[in-house]
Amino acid sequence: MKKKILLSVKLLVTSLVVYWIVVSVDWKQALHYIEDLPFHVFAIAVFAMLGGWFVSAIKWGQLLKIHEQRYGLPDLTRWYGIAFFISQFLPSAIGGDAYRIYKTFGKDGDQKTVAFLSVFIERLTGFAALVMIGGCVAIYLWLTRDDKLSAYYLMILVPVGVASILGVVLVYAFNLSEKILNSKYCPKVLAYLVKHMGAYKYHLGRCVNVMLFSFLFHGLMILAYAVLVHALVGEYKVMEIAIVLSITVFVSMLPISIGGYGVVDGAFMYFMESYGLDDSVGIVVALLIRLAALPISLIGSVLYLLEGKPKIPPGGV
Repeated sequence: MKKKILLSVKLLVTSLVVYWIVVSVDWKQALHYIEDLPFHVFAIAVFAMLGGWFVSAIKWGQLLKIHEQRYGLPDLTRWYGIAFFISQFLPSAIGGDAYRIYKTFGKDGDQKTVAFLSVFIERLTGFAALVMIGGCVAIYLWLTRDDKLSAYYLMILVPVGVASILGVVLVYAFNLSEKILNSKYCPKVLAYLVKHMGAYKYHLGRCVNVMLFSFLFHGLMILAYAVLVHALVGEYKVMEIAIVLSITVFVSMLPISIGGYGVVDGAFMYFMESYGLDDSVGIVVALLIRLAALPISLIGSVLYLLEGKPKIPPGGV
């Protein structure tokens, strides 16, 4: 019953946002923008998306190696492509991240935890890198332009960042991780997670690599957006795109729509309008980015069909 209610809410939100986009955009003007777009610019966006795919697979492999789990890059790249396809198009209970967990899912508790933790940290570090980029840009725009969106961004980011740092300091200062592990009330799953989190302090080099790959991934995504915006309006708007992307990625994480369709595109269009980007341009760029990611989904769909639909092992992921 709860699943049906949640699905109904997602359908309603997606439908409302799509309707708002349809009635807000000058589609004749949007069509002209698409017709005037040079093909080589779109090709750059496609290659940036493909590059992000390989960078993500390498980063995932680095996180697995921290826990002494080693997989070949071809396998990780293939599984990441299939996971992307699943996330975008299949109405399945097996999400893209769950599929990746499944592919590295061992029989014992340690391997199960590593499978989950590597995907979770891969997502977390990616989001953290984008927030850091957005934060630096927000500070610059706020100081140089008195930008309102940047000011609101910092009003949220600074308290959350300070609280997070204090939380980490308190955990280490009072050795709370050991107290959690030794508590009789500590769930086994949490104990496994806390235990394996300790591995990161022994692999600082790989942790640095993970963050560098995160920055590289988002650099490629910003490049994809920037070249499209420049081709349409003559400005790259790199800094503006960076801060807006950090907001839209957060929106995409909210379980309020079907695959982020409409909500993510509408958020990009809405926030870029505050930086002087016409609605028609904003929605064209958002839709072209989805189209640029289509080759990954197509490749992933072929790999998915060749591999066969995964079956979740007993106990689930």
